Amino acid sequence: MTRKITSWKTRGLSHTGRVLLVKSVLVSIQTYWARTLILPRTVASKLQKLCTRFIWVGPSMKQSLHQVRSNVLTRSKENGGLSITDLTTWNKVAVSGLVYRLATKETSLWVDWMWRNKIKAKNFWNMKIPQDCSWAFRQILICREEAAKLVKSKIKDGTSVTFWNDIWADQRPLKSLVTEQIMLNSGIGQKDTVNIAISNHQWDLLISAQKCAFRPEKLKGSKIR
Repeated sequence: MTRKITSWKTRGLSHTGRVLLVKSVLVSIQTYWARTLILPRTVASKLQKLCTRFIWVGPSMKQSLHQVRSNVLTRSKENGGLSITDLTTWNKVAVSGLVYRLATKETSLWVDWMWRNKIKAKNFWNMKIPQDCSWAFRQILICREEAAKLVKSKIKDGTSVTFWNDIWADQRPLKSLVTEQIMLNSGIGQKDTVNIAISNHQWDLLISAQKCAFRPEKLKGSKIR
């Protein structure tokens, strides 16, 4: 990115021109790599500072005081900013995209390799972070909690979604909301799918509402989408 900036030294760029170059070129470089590689926060922060310095100083990149903070530049124009992409936030979004690809078992060589060699027969949402895993895979697993807030499984006939381990009724697996004893008392096994609780396109839960923290009575009688 620094080389790209220095290559513009011979051009007489206005402030508006520098803003356009940041949006169309510099940010695009970072977003491209973020989709493939997980960038450390320090790297994303440094790239953001480079973009900010280029906007205010130009290709010379000399040290100087900025007129406004970098977080102001990332605001929308309606809120007094320049709509510059927040690279740190975008980095989190990119990692969430990798979480989604693994969770949905997207058809790709990387996803297939990860499931065969790293995840194997474990449930992706509940598996513990291995002590010997790579830094990148660790970051993906850490990001699961945030990504889970944006993910819901499509139930359909309920045969492809596990009752306890997949995210379908809350922002996290139901397994994390109840104790192991409650799970045993329910009669629903770890590998059972959601269709075990569906009858005639309606919920037919056998779990006592007094035992379960997620209050299944709210689901009983509702239509399956």
